Amino acid sequence: MYSPRSDEPIYLFSGLNGWLGQTAFRSLIETGLVKKSQIYNLARPEQSGSFEILKNSVIDTYIPMAFPPRDKFNMMGEALYELTCQSLLNRDIEVIRNNSIENLILISSGEVSNMRRTDELDYKRYASGKKRQEEIFAELCEKTGINLTICRVYSVTSRNITNFDSFAFANFVKSALLGDDINIKSQRLVYRKYVDFEQLFEALFRTRNLQKSRFLESSGELIEIRELAKLIVNSLNSNSRISCKEPVEDPEEYFSNSLQDYTLMKKLGINPLKLNQQLRNVVEAFTFPHVS
Repeated sequence: MYSPRSDEPIYLFSGLNGWLGQTAFRSLIETGLVKKSQIYNLARPEQSGSFEILKNSVIDTYIPMAFPPRDKFNMMGEALYELTCQSLLNRDIEVIRNNSIENLILISSGEVSNMRRTDELDYKRYASGKKRQEEIFAELCEKTGINLTICRVYSVTSRNITNFDSFAFANFVKSALLGDDINIKSQRLVYRKYVDFEQLFEALFRTRNLQKSRFLESSGELIEIRELAKLIVNSLNSNSRISCKEPVEDPEEYFSNSLQDYTLMKKLGINPLKLNQQLRNVVEAFTFPHVS
C-alpha cells in the first residue's frame, strides 16, 4: 500500500477488487463524491497470515468488504474458511485500533437476520461470520467514537457483477443472452427484492456521518423468481425455455420489509432503479465487463 497524502481525506477499503467493492468504487468516482487518488485498498493477506496495515493515519471512512463469500465454503473447506474469516476480522480490528477513523460502513448480509437454510453448513458459517463481524465492529466503534453504518444486503444488482453462476438474477440474464434453458429447481415459491447496489452505496456514503450508529436493510421491488425469469427472457427476446417444478413447500421469502434504504435514497434525490433498468445494467455487465 502506498502512503496516503496527508493533505486530503483517505477512504480505505478492503476487498475493493471484488464486484461489490468495484461497484462501491464506481459509485464514489462517477458521482464525484471522492477522487480516485483518495481511495486506498488494503493488501491481501499473505500466506504467513501477516497484513500490510496502515498506522497512525487519519481515515475519513473505512469500508471493510473483504469476506469470503458463501459459495467459497465448500471449495475452501470449513477449517480454512473459518481461519480466513478470523484473519480478516483480526486485520479489521488492527486497522481500527491503529488509526484515527471517523466513519465505518459495513456491508453485511441478509443471511444474518433471515437464515434460510439452517441445515446447510455453508449458510450457517457465512451467516455466523457476518454476525460476529457486526458485533465486533459495533463494540469497537462505540468505544472509539466511530460513526458506524451497518447495512444488511439481501439481493442486489450491479453493472460490475462478475459472478453469473451463483446469483439468480445474473444467472438468468446469462442464460437468456446465450439462449440456454433456465431450470428453476426449487420446489417452493422464492421471493426476492432487488436494489441497485451502486445507488444503495451512494446513499449510505453520503449519510455516513449523520448518526453514531445506524442499522439498515436493503429492500427493492418484490418479485417471485419464476416471474423474474419470464421478465428477463421476454425483455431480451430470448429463445430460452423456462422449466420449473410445481411448488409444494412453503415459500422462501428472502427479503426485508424495511423501506429505510428507499426512503433514504429518495430524500437524497436518488430514484431507485426499477427491475427493467437493473436488468439493462446486468446485461451491460455481461456484455461489456467493466475494467477499473
